[in-house]
Amino acid sequence: MRINPLKLLVFTLILLSSLIISNPSGEAINKTTLPSLEGWKMDSLFSVPLKSAKGMEGWWSEATYSNPPNPIIKVVIIEGPNVPWSNLKYIEASPDNEDLFDSEATYELIQINGKKGVLESHPLLGNTLALSLTPQTTITMETKGPKSYLLQFSQLLLQTIPEETD
Repeated sequence: MRINPLKLLVFTLILLSSLIISNPSGEAINKTTLPSLEGWKMDSLFSVPLKSAKGMEGWWSEATYSNPPNPIIKVVIIEGPNVPWSNLKYIEASPDNEDLFDSEATYELIQINGKKGVLESHPLLGNTLALSLTPQTTITMETKGPKSYLLQFSQLLLQTIPEETD
């Protein structure tokens, strides 16, 4: 069964927005943190717990990275037992990328540093990369910069995120 990645992403974002509840006490700590990178400025770093009626479900961490004069890159890590895109096993690319996205967007399945991912390229909106770090952790990166810029950044970022050992 082929699932349209754009529809899945929209559904996921709606679902996650319904789970987010702020935690002013900050008592729990998320496992994966967004690191500082040499030569890059990191802004707007925040992490919020994802909660549901069942209790703590995971974390949403987000930051923007800039390295002027290059475009900024927005990075989001979502972790928890019901992370969207985990393992990316259910996404199949059609040979010609037809009927996947509107406005001439395309996508390709890739691997970066051994992590499976989906790279979406849109002629007007830029490039987005979603990678499965672990079965319970997904990272997304977005930029208006070229695909090669995003891929170089993703390799640098993944080298600084420790592998989960549990």
